[in-house]
Amino acid sequence: MNRRETSRHSSGHPPNRLGRGLLLGAALIAATAFGNAVAGPASALTPPPPPSGIAFSFGGKILRIGSDGSDRRELTKTGPFANGDSQGRVGDAAPQLSPDGSHLLVTRTTPRKDYGVNRSIVLAGADGTEPAPILRGTKKVSFSSPAWMPDGQSVAVAREVDRRRGYARSVVIAGLDGKSLKTVFKLPLHRTGENFKLDEATYREPIDIGVSPDGSKLLVTVSNGYFYDKKYLVLVDLETGKQRTVGKNTRSGSFSPGGERFVYVSSAGNKGETCTETDETSCVIQGDLYTQDTDGGDKQRVTRSRAAEENPDWSPDGLRIAFDANYNLPKSGAAAEIYAIAPDGSCLSWLTNGSPASVEPDWSPDAGRSDLACGIDPREPVLAGDWTSLGAKDAAKSVWGGPVSGDRLVSQAILTGPFRFAMYDDCAVFDAKACAPAPKYDIGGISTCFAGLYLGLVVGEAKRSAFGHRKGVAFLRESGGRSKVKRITVFTGDTMVSISGDRRTTFAQLEAQIDTLRPADTAGPPKKLPALYLPKGMPNVVDLVARLVRRTGIKRAAERLDAKPNEIRPLLTFSRRMEMLGPIKTEACSKEEADPFGDI
Repeated sequence: MNRRETSRHSSGHPPNRLGRGLLLGAALIAATAFGNAVAGPASALTPPPPPSGIAFSFGGKILRIGSDGSDRRELTKTGPFANGDSQGRVGDAAPQLSPDGSHLLVTRTTPRKDYGVNRSIVLAGADGTEPAPILRGTKKVSFSSPAWMPDGQSVAVAREVDRRRGYARSVVIAGLDGKSLKTVFKLPLHRTGENFKLDEATYREPIDIGVSPDGSKLLVTVSNGYFYDKKYLVLVDLETGKQRTVGKNTRSGSFSPGGERFVYVSSAGNKGETCTETDETSCVIQGDLYTQDTDGGDKQRVTRSRAAEENPDWSPDGLRIAFDANYNLPKSGAAAEIYAIAPDGSCLSWLTNGSPASVEPDWSPDAGRSDLACGIDPREPVLAGDWTSLGAKDAAKSVWGGPVSGDRLVSQAILTGPFRFAMYDDCAVFDAKACAPAPKYDIGGISTCFAGLYLGLVVGEAKRSAFGHRKGVAFLRESGGRSKVKRITVFTGDTMVSISGDRRTTFAQLEAQIDTLRPADTAGPPKKLPALYLPKGMPNVVDLVARLVRRTGIKRAAERLDAKPNEIRPLLTFSRRMEMLGPIKTEACSKEEADPFGDI
């Protein structure tokens, strides 16, 4: 990214050596005289202006940085919750700092015992202290997308009420005590039930709110729950009640400090999409930033890119617009970071780099310059500190690929339960070309408790020459199928770890990835990986089958075990190869891990 250009000598020719000396001497004399006559001591040097602040969402938490990306600090921390995923649908989001900078509003999503969620509006100090709900969500009522009114004593929020015939959705203004709810924007009832066509036709919900500096207007983003590319932005005049749709495929509006213009996202004419994997896939058509007058005139394009630029917020001094975008990996919502840009589209700056995604920036009204950063400087990635805590229960036995794979950062990980995997859908460098190729390796697996005797079948059916040893554990080379994708399975800890690559990947490259594996409680790869754990009793079962075959033969043993002979033979081979897998330990398996679908 180009930096600000320095001014050139007005004549276009550099002064000669004598001229440079005279100029330097004159400058020194003038500076000394000026300093003695006016400035006095060195303390008169003007300190650099402080940066203004930006709050943003980061994996279920609210963080704050300076406008130049400095002074990163955590404001709120929710969870961990018993049955929620802090990287996805629960935690804090949509931060809004009050007009005087003294308080913070967030949408807090918490899990319920029925596996649903409650969404509430929480008020806290600007540093995140003393949080308390002011609009408490329940199973029937949900609140989201808070936006301060200019008086600092009330807030506009999106409200959803579960009624007998469907969902009633609106924007209301409430006091900080949660009372005096006034409806200022109302959508038709979302009809639910057996009539799917009616359900689909009436699904509309407000998902974002912007308030003008004088409080007379709102910018409300309306989303269609069935068609992610059908969002539209509505300008609402609270004094007259008039509404104007800004345009098709528009969203996320924010007013300028004077209120005469607003910035928003438009995906009109775009085809690319960006998707985020949380509890379910959520996609948007990639959009660009635009500004226009509140009367609809003087429309100006701010950005033009293949990325999804979202959630713009105009700085209080009017010099910058903060937003989130996935420039590094334009197809991945998990790669979103916070950026700032001048309203004329110049001076793009990169303010965050980390995983999970950094989104929903909100400028602080505190005095300070917003334009201290200009240009794309390299930034060290910041990883959320709770990736490995997901596997805290059996962290020493749960083996995964770690938080970083090449230039890719982990974006989602599951290290407990029967299924283990890590997704690397974020990138650590500002280089879309370097980040664009798909990850060379996919690392995942299943727990040995869930695998059970299937592990024995895999080991018993393979050729002995397909096995190898590395980092103190055994692994199995496998390939085949139409795609001819190569894969190795590593037998370590309580996991059958699978490492695969594309058609060009060699087994040597896959085996080298074993060196990156580590238990969930370990910061880096150990010298040796943990020994294999089998379900308690499984070695005895395998030994029992082998003794039964020796005594009665395979055919009768299969009949007694209600199995087929070709299912018995691999287990016999497995019983002979157990020593080849190295020292084996056993563990008691929970019902949830051994049979996760037992209650379904």
